[in-house]
Amino acid sequence: MTNFTKYDVAFIGIKLLAIYIALQLIGSLPSIVQIWSMSLWQAAYNKVSIPIAYIMIILLTSLFALATPIVLWIFAAKIAKFITKSKAKTQVLNADAQDLQSILLCVAGVIIFVTTMPDLIAWLYRFVVAYRQATPVFKPNWPYFPDFMAYALKTILSLILIFSAKSLSRLFNKIRYAGLKK
Repeated sequence: MTNFTKYDVAFIGIKLLAIYIALQLIGSLPSIVQIWSMSLWQAAYNKVSIPIAYIMIILLTSLFALATPIVLWIFAAKIAKFITKSKAKTQVLNADAQDLQSILLCVAGVIIFVTTMPDLIAWLYRFVVAYRQATPVFKPNWPYFPDFMAYALKTILSLILIFSAKSLSRLFNKIRYAGLKK
């Protein structure tokens, strides 16, 4: 295993940032879908067309949000090289890159879990309140179900990051060094 360098720190940090942004995107998908559906519904209801500028704004923001984590993931090596100005092999720590990467994956999982749990608990509370108010005559305001799916997916992914960080780190290293001679 190679020594841990500034480049490795930057590379791992950029990959983690891409994962975090992708998870935030998952959390915002229900809002994007809701904006699209409300816009289309209102236009059809009022029998008017949606202004092209409005469509372009929604489309561009959606595409930008989708492209950001993909670009960060694909160009992580180039961005890390730019940040550190080189791939210098100066040793920073005695720990190897795989150990630090697994620690950072676990920390990212904890951060995502901690930021998601309040939203998940609030959604579950709104669901229980709506369920208790449900009668044959009264239709309660059910919480938006795609929000629950986003919270549940983020929670599952954060638990995967927390409990399988070492395995994910080994996988990332195998992918990174695939085809290279040691």
